[in-house]
Amino acid sequence: HEDTPDDESYVQETGHPSYRADDALWLFPTVYKYIAETGDIAFLDEQILFANKDGASVYEHLKRAINFSLNHLAAHDMPAGLHADWNDCLRLGEKGESTFVAMQLYYGMTMIKKWATKRNDTEYCTFISEKADSLYRVIQACWDDDRFIRGYRETGEAVGAKKDIEANMWLNPQSWAVISGCATKDEAEKALESVHRELNTLYGLKLLSPSYKKHAFEGALMILFNGSTKENGGIFCHNNPWIACAE
Repeated sequence: HEDTPDDESYVQETGHPSYRADDALWLFPTVYKYIAETGDIAFLDEQILFANKDGASVYEHLKRAINFSLNHLAAHDMPAGLHADWNDCLRLGEKGESTFVAMQLYYGMTMIKKWATKRNDTEYCTFISEKADSLYRVIQACWDDDRFIRGYRETGEAVGAKKDIEANMWLNPQSWAVISGCATKDEAEKALESVHRELNTLYGLKLLSPSYKKHAFEGALMILFNGSTKENGGIFCHNNPWIACAE
């Protein structure tokens, strides 16, 4: 019963769609896990309705999820942050970019390439291979000594760079760099060591560190919360398992 792109309410006051950049990309680990557990590869041909009208096969839904991200790229050829990218307090906008979502997209591309190969969808295999290779190079350019940056602001300035006074280490890009296969072995080792050193606590891993206090940019809405609470460096049950998967 959520709003669809056909509804006026779908567009927020910001002027861009109220669509979180990561939403459609969760289809890939979900469908992969379902098929892996059941062995039901025919599920890719099952017809599923869209939220507004008509329907298509699961395989077509997955292709459209890829296309959505590819149709919303910004200056560095990474997916735009849009309304949010899982982190509701991180507004990177139409021109800002999220490494986290870029890594999700790369992961999705590796999944759909396997299914396209099984279906002898050779034209799409070629297309997605080229896009994945290009995206891999873009993500590699986001490596910063011992961590992956969190993304880019609409101004082009990096978020989560090692030199940043605040919020220079973010949890999500480190875990997803490994999960997606974007990180080299050396990068994976260094990134996870950095996470352990800078984000680990007795109660779980913090979302980011150091918390924003004086150096937040306009889209860093987590400044509304005290340090080490909520999105401003709090501990989330949701993304702690991702780092366990990465380890």
